[in-house]
Amino acid sequence: MNTISFEINNQRTMQLVQRTHDGSTLLVIKDRKGNHESIPDAEAFISPGDFVMLVNYYRECKRTGKPIL
Repeated sequence: MNTISFEINNQRTMQLVQRTHDGSTLLVIKDRKGNHESIPDAEAFISPGDFVMLVNYYRECKRTGKPIL
């Protein structure tokens, strides 16, 4: 299992969890006590294709100086 985590506002943590290579990525938000925020499955799981598209979109915006919407 691979995990990336970031500190976000209000003392919360965002985690991206991928259990297998080329598998979906799970989005987890935890409060400062470690309690998980409820996220609907349609928003919590990012398919590999959508994840790659998000990264490509970010890179294109940075490369061309366009705003990230």
